[in-house]
Amino acid sequence: AESGQIEKPIFAFFLGREAEAGELSFGGPFADRYAGRIHFFDVEEHSLLPYWLFPVDALWIGDTTCFTRVHSAIVNPWASFMSGPKQQVMSFLQAWHATENNDSRWAISCDQEEGPLLIFRLQGRDYALSKDDLLLRRGSSCLLAIVPLESDDPYWVFGLPFVRKFYTVFDAGERRIGFAQARH
Repeated sequence: AESGQIEKPIFAFFLGREAEAGELSFGGPFADRYAGRIHFFDVEEHSLLPYWLFPVDALWIGDTTCFTRVHSAIVNPWASFMSGPKQQVMSFLQAWHATENNDSRWAISCDQEEGPLLIFRLQGRDYALSKDDLLLRRGSSCLLAIVPLESDDPYWVFGLPFVRKFYTVFDAGERRIGFAQARH
């Protein structure tokens, strides 16, 4: 932005579903890639790029509250899976009756009915992920795109399932990150 090549020091991700192309934009968000408003959240002061650490106020697995004290999250558009504290992720996987396979991934029946939503609250706004958002089909098996971290450190990594559902804007000038419903 300082060189004048882009309007603002902003970049944004839109990730397509299946055959739909994705895009990375520079200089500002593309309004045709999201619905509604982009809601921004300040990056934590001690956070250094490229991690963009921001607070998560609460997590629910369906109707069950997992935590209501402040945790943190980062967005990693290159991570194929969501990941989080071991105990919280294991509670989610158990609620889905998932079984661990040989690759330390978690499988469910492809015919399984909808299970509980994974809901994150960020400054009073809820961001929910469903079976459609988290399911990876691999031939005749289905995996949930979520894995536990090796520790119970209070942070989450929002990977592809989150970035695909929510258009993600990184605003370096204002040190904030924003999300809006992606338009697919």
